[in-house]
Parts: sequence; structure tokens; C-alpha cells
Amino acid sequence: MSLYYRRRNTNLVATTLCWGAAAFGLSWLVMILGALVFEGAKGLSLDVFTQNTPPPGSAGGLLNAMAGSLIMTIIGVAVGGPLGMLAGTYMANMAAIQS
Repeated sequence: MSLYYRRRNTNLVATTLCWGAAAFGLSWLVMILGALVFEGAKGLSLDVFTQNTPPPGSAGGLLNAMAGSLIMTIIGVAVGGPLGMLAGTYMANMAAIQS
């Protein structure tokens, strides 16, 4: 068998094994995601979005946690947006001066 055919066959085997490993890994991820969605959908209700977090062992929602995440996101964008634009403008000007 010539070197070309041996290399081509080796490449075919390696490629097939790579695709098989990727499909195997993705199938597990899809099964985990399916179980997560199926089991998580049972716990969703309007109360989750409209009630505050209760003490342990009680029924309630996640309103204060979602509000806190939204507030932190707004503050982060308000601070990081202008700071990032100023830093980018400064770096572009420094690059233009040096060239």
C-alpha cells in the first residue's frame, strides 16, 4: 500500500473517531439539558417572579434576587460602558500618535 493511501485511511479513521467522540459528548449534554428543562419547568410559576425569597423550607419566589441582579447589571454597564469607550479612544489616539 502506498504512503498516500495509508495516510488517507489513517485520516479517515481519526476523523471518524473524532466525530464519534463529539457526538457521544453532545448526546450527554443534550440529555442533561432535556432533564433540566423537563424537571425545571415543573417548578416555574408566576409566584417565582412575583414573590420575595422566603425563609428556608417555605414556598416563595426569586423577586429580590432578580431585582438585585438587574441593579448590579445596570450599575456595571453605567460604570464600564463609558470607561471602556474612554479607554478605547485613548488607545486609538496613542496608536495613531506612535505610527
